[in-house]
Amino acid sequence: MHEEYCKETRSSTERSPFGKKLLPVYSSGEGGAGGLWAVFSDILAGGVAGFAADSVVHPIDTVKARLQFQQGSNLKYRGMLHAFATIIKEEGVKKGLYTGVDAVLLGSVPSHAITFGVYHLVKRTTEPRLKSTELLPLVDLAAGALSEVAALSTYVPAEVAAKRMQTAKLGFSREYVSAIHAFRMIVRTEGIRGLYVGFWPTMLRDVPFTSLQFAFFEQIKILWRSLAHRSSLNNVETYVSGSFAGGLAAALTNPFDVVKTRMQTQPVGDERRYKSLVHCFYRIMKEEGFLAFFKGVVPRVVWIAPASGITLGVFEGLISILDKGRSQESEAERRIRNSLSNKAMCNQTAVIDG
Repeated sequence: MHEEYCKETRSSTERSPFGKKLLPVYSSGEGGAGGLWAVFSDILAGGVAGFAADSVVHPIDTVKARLQFQQGSNLKYRGMLHAFATIIKEEGVKKGLYTGVDAVLLGSVPSHAITFGVYHLVKRTTEPRLKSTELLPLVDLAAGALSEVAALSTYVPAEVAAKRMQTAKLGFSREYVSAIHAFRMIVRTEGIRGLYVGFWPTMLRDVPFTSLQFAFFEQIKILWRSLAHRSSLNNVETYVSGSFAGGLAAALTNPFDVVKTRMQTQPVGDERRYKSLVHCFYRIMKEEGFLAFFKGVVPRVVWIAPASGITLGVFEGLISILDKGRSQESEAERRIRNSLSNKAMCNQTAVIDG
């Protein structure tokens, strides 16, 4: 009985979770996932999602930045909890933990809008042309990379201003009273190039992070849906999936985050400690050791995991409202889910029959 069922299942589905035949993966009708409305929905939902996430988790980002910035043996903050307590005691919540949040939001909203708009546009135009579902993770990685590259032009200037405002209390020479003041002073003293200090380390960190986050997120959703035997996840399940995907991607890319923070917050002129991206890597390794690249990894994961959960959860929730005809999964993802579910059922049946 078990052998007949599994034989029939294999003939009606892919031969493996990554079969060779592939149907169009997105609908293109009115109210479906195709067309200008879909692009507009992705952009709008992405911007709102980015605003929501950064508004909530910015205090953790402030702690992470200060932990990464401090150097030497006489450290002001002994750890994440001590940093939280010290900042609140000395500076308060608004002027301490939320310093630089205006700069972050000025860059976060457009950068998230661009990221989600480009990511889903690439997926819509690429997946129908694939010859095998085995290539789907590569599509997610590539789409994530392209979307992040497109968003860097708006994100990096905001990140530079925010990081300088967040680390000013550690004895940093530049003091800014607001995000607009920070942007104006940076351009006046350093030129437009000053807003893009650390562009390459930021790209080196964020491109692999965004690629991994989206790829992990899509694969986790497929696995979860296959285990639950349904085509969609609820809000809590989406949040958990996004949090796990973002946290894992954040931990893997933390060394690039350390380098980026160091280059963006160092003094200008003759006082610069790091001459280039490679020199920064080399000097940190030589003077502080390999573990220095994982400074702030705990607050980074604690910050990004919920931020990713909120961002991806809010995005998919808004898409379900703005674009009601769009399914949570594409045709290719549905085939993978069904194949995984059928394989699990066959294996369970085999154990019972055996």
